[in-house]
Amino acid sequence: MNPFRSAVRLRQVIALAVGSASLIVGGPASAALAVTSHGGVASPVTAVAPGIAPGVAQADEITANLHLSGSPVAPGGIMTVTASVTNRTAETIPAGRLVLSSGSSRIDATNAFDAWMGTNPGAGDDGAAEADQLVADIRTGHEITAVDVDEISPGASFSTESILVPADSLELPADYGVYPIRASYSAGAATAESRDTFIFTPTAAPATVGVAVAVPLTVPASADGLIPADLLETYTGPSGVLTRQLDGVRDRPVAIGIDPRIIASIRALGTAAPESATSWLERLQSATNETFALQYADADPAAQSQMGFDALLQPTSLLYGMNPANFAGMTPPPAVPTEPSTAGTDGAHSVPGATPTATTQPDGSPALPDLAQLLDWPYTDDGILWPADDSAAASDLPVFQASGATQTILSSTNTQLDAAATASASARVGDASVLVSDAPASAEFRAATVTAVTPDQQQDALNALSSRLAVLSSNAASDGTVVLLTLDRGVPPTSFRVGEAIGSLQSLAGTRVATLDDARSRPSVETAIVDAAEPSDRLSDLADRWKNESRLGEFATVLDQPELLTGRERAELLALTAIGWQETPDTFDAAVDKHREQTSRTLQSVQLATTSQITMISGQASLPFAVRNDLGYPITVRLDASASNPRLDIDGSVTKKVPANSRETVSVPVEARLGNGDVTVRLQLFSATGVRVASDAFVPVVVRADWEGIGAIILGTFVLLLFVGGLVRTILKRRAERRADETAAAPETAATPETPEATEATEATGKPDGND
Repeated sequence: MNPFRSAVRLRQVIALAVGSASLIVGGPASAALAVTSHGGVASPVTAVAPGIAPGVAQADEITANLHLSGSPVAPGGIMTVTASVTNRTAETIPAGRLVLSSGSSRIDATNAFDAWMGTNPGAGDDGAAEADQLVADIRTGHEITAVDVDEISPGASFSTESILVPADSLELPADYGVYPIRASYSAGAATAESRDTFIFTPTAAPATVGVAVAVPLTVPASADGLIPADLLETYTGPSGVLTRQLDGVRDRPVAIGIDPRIIASIRALGTAAPESATSWLERLQSATNETFALQYADADPAAQSQMGFDALLQPTSLLYGMNPANFAGMTPPPAVPTEPSTAGTDGAHSVPGATPTATTQPDGSPALPDLAQLLDWPYTDDGILWPADDSAAASDLPVFQASGATQTILSSTNTQLDAAATASASARVGDASVLVSDAPASAEFRAATVTAVTPDQQQDALNALSSRLAVLSSNAASDGTVVLLTLDRGVPPTSFRVGEAIGSLQSLAGTRVATLDDARSRPSVETAIVDAAEPSDRLSDLADRWKNESRLGEFATVLDQPELLTGRERAELLALTAIGWQETPDTFDAAVDKHREQTSRTLQSVQLATTSQITMISGQASLPFAVRNDLGYPITVRLDASASNPRLDIDGSVTKKVPANSRETVSVPVEARLGNGDVTVRLQLFSATGVRVASDAFVPVVVRADWEGIGAIILGTFVLLLFVGGLVRTILKRRAERRADETAAAPETAATPETPEATEATEATGKPDGND
């Protein structure tokens, strides 16, 4: 099938084959080939399949489509060809003619092949004119067959039966190579055309071209700095995205770019990691593939550079995502080497710490793996950086180099490589080394392994890919060249399709399977970058999010371990910068808004609680103020208080620890100095390092310090009165008792008359008689 046709792959679904007999063309090379069945007249027009409304105009309103099988074809072999025409206009197309023709001169340059196939129509007017000229230079003067086509109603299509074309009838030279074939339709003023190619193999290929393949191992874009356990369980389940990706490439000649976040997320869960996730990690560990690291969370390197960063950003801590209880009793982890570990490509890898490990701290709690242990992996290739297709600018390369990149994978459409030259994966841009993926070939590889819906579409993509590689192998100058194919971020490949695609390339004459190391070791060609800036709105949104990282870093000093906040923020920002968001801009916008709200909540999570007016009636007091902590971690804050006038003297500041998700009262000592009056106390809340972490609060205080003296006088007077009252009461009571005694004694004296003798005795002795 011809990639020149826009949306042709969809048209194959609606182009219905008619009849069961095949059309066989043949005869002397000098004679016109005739259709031998149905008297040379094509079958009637068929109605288009449901889904295309008759009479509704579409893009490419009248389209032709060509489908081949049996390529490569050797002398004596037969190709099978079908052709169709679809009418998507609102008008009936009159009867016309469909001519199938081929050329006898091989296509020997990739730019001519791309122009013919429509995979690279050229940029701008000059590029389009050049592509048109390349197409015009490719002749298809050999008519294979011609078919009369009846009128085609709106929304209907016409399709030929299978046409069997003997290779010996095509007047081809005895040269290995790629040859053109064309289906041309005309009906009055209406015309349509479909172009394709086939490989003719009368001899061995003059050159052998290596084919290296690189694929990304990533998860759907999300703003999670660490992938949650439930998603890991889903992704690594029997039909999960990570399972399908790994099944598609494991132990095949494919280099895997691994998102380190996946490895770290599984290890950070410790014993709580889903069994499917740890099993998946073990399978990745034992794979024999070449491997290299993507940026953490597959963060977009070009976006970081174009936002103005001098070097690419890395995670700083993942402590926030680990629970010590999940690491109890685990064995100590091996030391992480200072230099990145490497392993050969011809055996299984042994990965230290594939299952997370931990030691016991002096206080008995388990130690947690550090960042290096979470991320450690024995990648076979170091220093490879892989931006998104067509996203890099020349100014990005120095940033990549400053970040440790020794080679950057770029799409060929992102470079100025001469399209007519022999394709080469190894190139240089100034002093920067790059690996250039073949964009048209990669597009067909992606179609064959990911996006093809029907078997015919998959086969068409494989044919186009094989033909492009055969263009290279037909040129002796291409011998030893390594072509790099890549899969894009996005939908995971279907495992059997990857195997079929790789198998097809392995069986193709003139090609061999190569490794990424093969591509890197080849002589480099000089090229330059075709600047391709990231979308400005995306960069603006990302820059706004990254700008707040420094604010959050300052705020995080309220914690004893600031990395609990800063590590999470960095990991989530890297995830928000992931390349995968480019395919879902609406979802990206929602994720940016959500992160903006989350950051705002975090920065507002430590506050001074509202305090009503305070009345101070003593010369010295401790004023109570409340600090609210909505964070999930304990904090340490310093409260500074100052008075608006000299009536109050506030000495120093107060430091206070506030537990997680709680509210604590902080008492500030104050002293009244200049009598009564109103004072406003300004409260400022700082971290232990002096960073202001909350908005200032202003509390009105009414000072009535003399009330304390007045109160003391009143109290003293009251006490004195109580004492005097008690004393008077006691005296009065005793007098009353004395009078009562005297009153009781008087009747007794009156009742006993005194005798003269008694009187005399009393006077003589001073005592009543009988009382001595």
